[in-house]
Amino acid sequence: MGNDSNAMEASGLRSELGAAPDFIVVGAKYNLPGDSPVYDSTLNDSGIVRTHPILPVPLLLFIQLGPSAFETENKLATTWIHETIHLQQGRSIIRKIVAGNALYEQHVANVTDLSTISESDKDSIMDWINGETIAYKAELESLSLTCISSSELAEINQQLAEFTGIQNEMY
Repeated sequence: MGNDSNAMEASGLRSELGAAPDFIVVGAKYNLPGDSPVYDSTLNDSGIVRTHPILPVPLLLFIQLGPSAFETENKLATTWIHETIHLQQGRSIIRKIVAGNALYEQHVANVTDLSTISESDKDSIMDWINGETIAYKAELESLSLTCISSSELAEINQQLAEFTGIQNEMY
């Protein structure tokens, strides 16, 4: 994701989101690593790590951010930090996170008692929980930098508590 595509993306972003925080400004202000993320107006999540659609090479992972990441400059910074952790985890861990989340959602949809699921499903769900926990803890470690709101901090702590609850249900 080079600077030309980021500049085009940022100008389109500004017209769509109005006074939304700017990638380049936020990246520099908070000393955020790597290239600027790519904006995706259709993304329902704050952020996600994607692979290149044609070339499945680990070096071609990139961060996509959705509209909710742009609620505040601080939210953009903390989402960028969270997704950068996933970027650093790499392709194999990302696949495990996605698979574990999908298995968890499947078991919840089927109203399955999580303590009765197979050990391999538990392991997969734990890959998801561990990968996400590392990313959420990185957000907490960056709190003095990002100064996210108390409600955003509460969301992170709620998510971490939910992961602990899921783990307790399984074991």
